[in-house]
Amino acid sequence: MAFTNSEIAQRFVRGLPGKGSNTRAELRVDNGQSCGVFISYSTPVAYIRDGRLWIDTDTYSPTTQQQLSYVYRAWRDHTVGKPDVEDPVRVPFIFEGWSRRNVEHYLHKAKEALKKICAPRIRMHTRIALWGDYLRAMGYADKLMALPNYGTSISPEFMAEKYDPVNRAREGLNPVGLGEFDNDMLLRVKAITALEGEGT
Repeated sequence: MAFTNSEIAQRFVRGLPGKGSNTRAELRVDNGQSCGVFISYSTPVAYIRDGRLWIDTDTYSPTTQQQLSYVYRAWRDHTVGKPDVEDPVRVPFIFEGWSRRNVEHYLHKAKEALKKICAPRIRMHTRIALWGDYLRAMGYADKLMALPNYGTSISPEFMAEKYDPVNRAREGLNPVGLGEFDNDMLLRVKAITALEGEGT
């Protein structure tokens, strides 16, 4: 029996398999643990493991985006009133959890924001917005590192070479009002990123 895409999303969050016109909900076993996968056409775009929903960050077609909206809605309805359930986590590699590749994705976003902040001829209001982008990306990297890792591990070398240089701009400004980006902060961010080689 074929289900609607909305019904497939509901089955997916309840841990039930099913097939729609261009979506599927499947159950897989990974390391002895049952996991749910939501597939749009032939591409897995959402994953449930350890009671947590992982969503692919790729920009898909409007049809797949609509299908993912059903997943979000079904997850919200399924978890309402459950205080221990966390918000969905958006990563490029949904089967990996807190993996090196997923953390690198957000570190790259943070690094790009720093580069743009330090570029010449950028209006201050744009720098303020970019600083917000940087903080959000670093916050997401931090959030990921508190979650389970199902993929490539993160070594101390990775932290020293990849995480620490990009984090230095944020770390070096504590506790000086991170939300109030001004010319003084800009000079310090430029100095820090120049030393780290991240602002060029």
